[in-house]
Amino acid sequence: MAAISAALVGCAAQSTDVRILASIEGVASERAFATPPPGGPAIVEVTEHAYANATSQDIILSGSGRSTGQNILHVALYLPADSTAAPEARLPDAPLAYTDIGAELEKALPGIDMRISDNFAQNAYGPFGYALGRATGTDLCLYAWQRIRGPERASLFPRRGTIAIRLRLCEPDASEAKLLRVIYGLHINAYVPSPDWNPYGDPRPADPRLGQLGTSIYPDAAIDRRGEIEPGEPPRGRLRARAPRRAATEPVAEAPPPLQNMPPAPTVAIPQPPATAIPAPPNAPVNPKVTVPPPPPAAAAPAPIPLAPVPPGPAVPSPPAGPPAQPAPSP
Repeated sequence: MAAISAALVGCAAQSTDVRILASIEGVASERAFATPPPGGPAIVEVTEHAYANATSQDIILSGSGRSTGQNILHVALYLPADSTAAPEARLPDAPLAYTDIGAELEKALPGIDMRISDNFAQNAYGPFGYALGRATGTDLCLYAWQRIRGPERASLFPRRGTIAIRLRLCEPDASEAKLLRVIYGLHINAYVPSPDWNPYGDPRPADPRLGQLGTSIYPDAAIDRRGEIEPGEPPRGRLRARAPRRAATEPVAEAPPPLQNMPPAPTVAIPQPPATAIPAPPNAPVNPKVTVPPPPPAAAAPAPIPLAPVPPGPAVPSPPAGPPAQPAPSP
């Protein structure tokens, strides 16, 4: 009887023990696993999830879009060794299948018609895929996915490790190139301090021209961006042909622009001052009658005085005529 009671007590104690499969905590933005490029969206908040086989972060990015949801960058770092923990405490580690892309798009961008791009795209960490769609208003949305993992090689000590990236970004009046600039300039800041963790693969081999005869290799300081060697002294100025002098011409006066039909000037009505009645003087008759006397009659003209005749005077004789003129002698 005592054994049964102890068993019941033990079962009751186990049923009330709550365990957390994955811990969640907020971290500072300086501890983000990845950061956008300079000039990209700012980091607002970082939430970290710890699993038995991986550690992931949800990096919230700033945005001004009106679509439902928030801009988020999801980065997961998988450990190199397999864990014996329960499947519920593990984060699935599998490449994104083409048949599963639609489910992720509907979960990240519900109600938005997203179209997968057929273009091949690759950033500094390898190839990635993306889809674009137009949301409500002028928002253009991007959903990108990338899996960074080195090639599988059969060896005694295989190097494993994976980085999974998801980017959900919506911006108003944005172009495809502007949204892709975020995933192209993405920078990963985290790693797993284990010699077996290497998702990037082997480093690139050295340039095969090193040590070969007949090949000249210059230091980077002496080569400009175009691949030309910088000269040791400043280049001399080139002789340029003098342009022919043009004959001075009188400036031609430009014709005045044609007069445009100007609107008539507005008429301004000037108010007239009100008429003021002049009062009549007191005790004065209204419209007095004035009698004008007629002019006196004209006086009669005096009678004319008769004139007496004048007697004739004595006659004066005329002088005698002279002798006739003589003709001039002929030569």
